Amino acid sequence: MASAPKVVLEKTFRPGGSPTAIAWSPDGRLLATSDTINLHIVIWDYETATAVHSVNKHYFGGTSVSFTGDGRYVLTSAVSPHGADNPTSFSLIDVATGAVARDVDGPVKNPTHISLNIANELLASASGKYVAVKRDMDSKDRLTIYNQENMEILNDNSTQGGIKAMAFSPRNDVLATISYYGTVIIWDASTGNIVNTIQAHSKTGLALSFDADGRRLVTSGGIGETPDPEAIRVWDTSTWKMLINVADFSNNNLRTQSVSFSPNGKFLATLNYDGKVRLWDANTLSFLSVIDDSDSGGVAVLFSPDSRHLAIARDHKVNVMRIAD
Repeated sequence: MASAPKVVLEKTFRPGGSPTAIAWSPDGRLLATSDTINLHIVIWDYETATAVHSVNKHYFGGTSVSFTGDGRYVLTSAVSPHGADNPTSFSLIDVATGAVARDVDGPVKNPTHISLNIANELLASASGKYVAVKRDMDSKDRLTIYNQENMEILNDNSTQGGIKAMAFSPRNDVLATISYYGTVIIWDASTGNIVNTIQAHSKTGLALSFDADGRRLVTSGGIGETPDPEAIRVWDTSTWKMLINVADFSNNNLRTQSVSFSPNGKFLATLNYDGKVRLWDANTLSFLSVIDDSDSGGVAVLFSPDSRHLAIARDHKVNVMRIAD
């Protein structure tokens, strides 16, 4: 079992609003933040902790951010949609200039409202092949998958139970989504076909993440009991059988709204509904420590590509912790 590493607060980033999403560039040199108060995307130079670019948004739509696989662009929901028939779904921000390099249309032609095409959540695969977009349409979530190279639509699918979170596998470009009702759907990104369906949690689904080699998938859910017998589960992606179930943790509420495996395969970080970030052994899911950054609230945790840093999106700031073996 891994031992608890020394964890210290290294830097704090203040985008001016409350961050709703964070993303590391593939080389770990840049950090992108998105917020819903000031409606802007900020791209930070991590080494100097300075804002390289700030892009204002003009529509209160989705707020997720994701770097493309080559690190050249930051993807976000449409920056400047206009008119009821606006077709734009999301925008590509050029990392070098901070300008919007391209607006990408959604699948709905001549929509009656701009919200029908807007990307509420989006995610680019690390391989550089695909972009997954969640949209709200007719009271149902739709999943649209694009070719990341030319941004052409590959497939568009209706989903049952909605999409609470999604993650690409780094192993074979399958996409996992978890519904509000705890169902995990495994998609073939190239075809949009469903590969497998798992009732991962009996009541609710909250978050999910693949490990660095794509051989395991962690999911979180449950109904928030104390202890919660369904809070965190780990699945074997070759058999889709459950490997580990955290059934108890010292009478604390383990409902987890964000999870992140460290790319080096050692740790799993969870941001729980009690506001605490916990560190776990990635192989055994044995509890290691609570990360103390002297802040509360928060929406997301995310390891850097080199596993040496953990970004925590808190109220009005992003704290980055240094992980030292």
